[in-house]
Amino acid sequence: MQSQSLTTTQRAVLDLAAQLRREIAAQISAYLKTYLNTPHQVNQINANVMQWDQIDPENIDSLQQYFWQQIKIFDTVSGMNWADNTGNYIGITLLSDRTPTLELKNDTTGANKHIYALDQEGISTFEQMGLCPNYHPRSRPWYLSAQQANCAAWSSIYQYSSPIQVQLGLTAVLPLYDANNHLLGVLGCDLSLSHISQFLKTLNIGHKGICFIVEPSGKLVASSTLTQPFNIDDDQTIIGFNTLQSGDRFIQAIMTRVYSQFNDLTQIKGDYQLELIWDNQIQLIDIFPFDDGRGLNWLIVFVTPESEFVQSIPSDDYHCDRDAQNTLKRINQQLEQRIEQRTSSLQQLDQALKISEDRWQLALQGSNDGIWDWNVQTNEIFFSPRAKEMLGYEESETTNHLAEWEKQIHPHDRERVLKAIWDHLDQQTEYYSTEYRIRCKDGQYKWVLHRGQALWNEIGDPIRMVGSQTDLSEQKQVETQLFYYAYHDSLTRLPNRAFFMDRLHLALEQVRQYSEHLFAILFIDLDRFKLVNDGLGHLAGDELLIRVGQKLQQCISVHDTLARLGGDEFAILLDPIQGISDSIIVAERILTILQQPFILEDQTVSITASIGITFSHYYTANHSYKHSTDILRDADIAMYHAKHHSTSKYAIFDSKMQMDTLIRLRLENDLRAAIASSQLKVYYQPIVCLKTGKIKSFEALVRLPDPKKGLISPGEFIPIAEETGLIVPLGEWVLRAACQQLRQWQIQGWIDLNVSVSVNVAGQQFSQKKIVNLVQQILQETELSPKNLRLEITESAIAEHLEWVARRLSQLRQMGVQILIDDFGTGYSSLDRLQRFPIDTLKIDRSFVAQMTSPDPNSKFVEAIAHFAHSLGFSVVAEGIETVEQKQLIQHIGCEYGQGNLFSPAVDVATMTAFIQRNPIF
Repeated sequence: MQSQSLTTTQRAVLDLAAQLRREIAAQISAYLKTYLNTPHQVNQINANVMQWDQIDPENIDSLQQYFWQQIKIFDTVSGMNWADNTGNYIGITLLSDRTPTLELKNDTTGANKHIYALDQEGISTFEQMGLCPNYHPRSRPWYLSAQQANCAAWSSIYQYSSPIQVQLGLTAVLPLYDANNHLLGVLGCDLSLSHISQFLKTLNIGHKGICFIVEPSGKLVASSTLTQPFNIDDDQTIIGFNTLQSGDRFIQAIMTRVYSQFNDLTQIKGDYQLELIWDNQIQLIDIFPFDDGRGLNWLIVFVTPESEFVQSIPSDDYHCDRDAQNTLKRINQQLEQRIEQRTSSLQQLDQALKISEDRWQLALQGSNDGIWDWNVQTNEIFFSPRAKEMLGYEESETTNHLAEWEKQIHPHDRERVLKAIWDHLDQQTEYYSTEYRIRCKDGQYKWVLHRGQALWNEIGDPIRMVGSQTDLSEQKQVETQLFYYAYHDSLTRLPNRAFFMDRLHLALEQVRQYSEHLFAILFIDLDRFKLVNDGLGHLAGDELLIRVGQKLQQCISVHDTLARLGGDEFAILLDPIQGISDSIIVAERILTILQQPFILEDQTVSITASIGITFSHYYTANHSYKHSTDILRDADIAMYHAKHHSTSKYAIFDSKMQMDTLIRLRLENDLRAAIASSQLKVYYQPIVCLKTGKIKSFEALVRLPDPKKGLISPGEFIPIAEETGLIVPLGEWVLRAACQQLRQWQIQGWIDLNVSVSVNVAGQQFSQKKIVNLVQQILQETELSPKNLRLEITESAIAEHLEWVARRLSQLRQMGVQILIDDFGTGYSSLDRLQRFPIDTLKIDRSFVAQMTSPDPNSKFVEAIAHFAHSLGFSVVAEGIETVEQKQLIQHIGCEYGQGNLFSPAVDVATMTAFIQRNPIF
């Protein structure tokens, strides 16, 4: 209802204002439909890619890169995820500051979801940002919503927190099923509702007008006046989410008025207008329902003061204290004023109508969509100027006959389009909507989206059909680009793993049909590529990968397929080949061409590669692979063998390699279990002061117990630990155990307080940011003085992790921890580089000590090392002293300390405790 004191003009202005608000509501509805439709389109694209086997949903690396490329293309979404029917989950989420994160839940993470930081290229930094304990994706509301809907649907609105702020989110979900209608998993695409509030703030709703969106449940979705439509308590939990508890008292009052009219907001099916007295002013409330067609039913609410559109009516003086003539004169003047007001009101109404017509005409011209109107009975069809312009025509260049339009449809699409039209005219579909290609004036075809709806007469015959035409060129271009990135590596532009696996699958199909068909796989891994990344930076590393890809392309024919699998790994499908020699020729060609140096960052860089080769038939001539993943796995195994065991740098897969791999996997599992259950053993070998004959230190050496083999030496399991990353928890365990044991011997009084313990530290441990804090923490826990701890690191670790090692060694040295270089003389670090490091002691490798008493003595080399170390202020430990003669030679050249079986082999804690109780002097 409206105030009763309004003039006709004022009512007209109010009517026009209501029309403007309806137009703004339509603008909001259009924005919401576009914004809310995007994640569902992305889900459908993702579903197509998975169902067409263009990407393997079990391949975490491929999914991560694929999702990252999509998020960069569809910049309105804030996250993308996939959860399969076994409970595995992967997602990429953008925080409110657009910082990307990777979320994982799989066998590796156990029952928890791990959250990692991503760099701006979408590559994981392996820096863990957070952890969600006991995360079960199949029990999450968004997963259950997809299962229940059995089609594209929405999750309920939920809260999610980031280091920046707390936000509200909404997830579009799509379940995927196999050919037997079994659920494979659920795709999700996230939206941040803060974007809607930001959009509402851009609208012109008058000086004091506000707009907000509310769910039928009463929850506030977005608001033009609030940064976030809620308040947050001390526990970072959302409160005041419901409009009746909103932090905005005005919104509270508005919804209280709405609830006084409607007990249930779901009753609001059409546009409504209400009034509210607030701040001594009449507030006009307009309510517009919004339905996205997928289950979202929201209410768009406008509130504007009536005073913004009308002015108060001046009061009339009706006092009759004059004579009748004056009264009649005044009445006559009032009548004339009313006639003038009526005339002015009609003129303003006419002007308002003209403004409205002009506005709609401008809206039609400014719309990016074209409009068409088909008279079904006469077969004449009208196209708006924009619809013709979309195809390159001037307004007068095309006829209005339906047959002319049909001729322009692509021949492959015509039958499908016409069927969709006639299905709708027969009332078999509620709406007409189809995508197709139509010929433009220049003869090229363009993708368009046609949507429309028909009108029928009282007997059910169609009489008219009206709709829109949308240019899909950009969308199709994005889809083409998306499919390209789904199959190609973004850095090298080579085919990626998904593309390669698809080609490999086709090659195996050929083998099944023609048993004599033969092909080969070459799995290529660059050696020591990490040195380039660490030494010259990631940009140089990326450039090297691009150049290597170009060189590899030169080594194969046009029939072969080269792909970058990820990191520094490449694969080649040679298809077909005549025999094994063909693959060996290509492998040798690759190794030769990669020997040519690369110029990167004005520096010459040499790179080598290891190549594993496998064939479509293995073991016996008639035994072929069944799965493409198996043949690539065996090529990877052969590559590993080439890297570590072959002098030719390439190896052909055989069954022995597979057995070796299984043994290594078992050893890896045993090591992992031993670390988790603290079943490892630490043995100790004394380091003796050659001047006094007393024990100066102990070296802690780890052993892996095996029920059948006894103790497994470090030479067998340490390389596996380094490859798998287990060296980090293994090193931490040994460090803590050694510090605890030395402190226990100190407390028991069996050793002097100046005796220390030496612990080997791998280069990977120094690459961890927490290594310094970890050492400090363990020293505090065990109450061991830093001066009693000596950390041993090899020359190779220094060379491979130069920047990290230098910085962190300095920090440890400042704490009082001593630093030793282990196995000196076996690595490749320069003497000039070593003197720049905070080193206390050099340990001469046992191989040099052993040669000192051989027929070809090498004592001069050991003597040179000792003199060099002393010139820099380093002390020297000689390892591997087995005889008295070796000990005497070592003493003669000035080495301060010795270690070896002459003094004691490495023994367990009990044996060493009994040994030191005798206070031995050597």
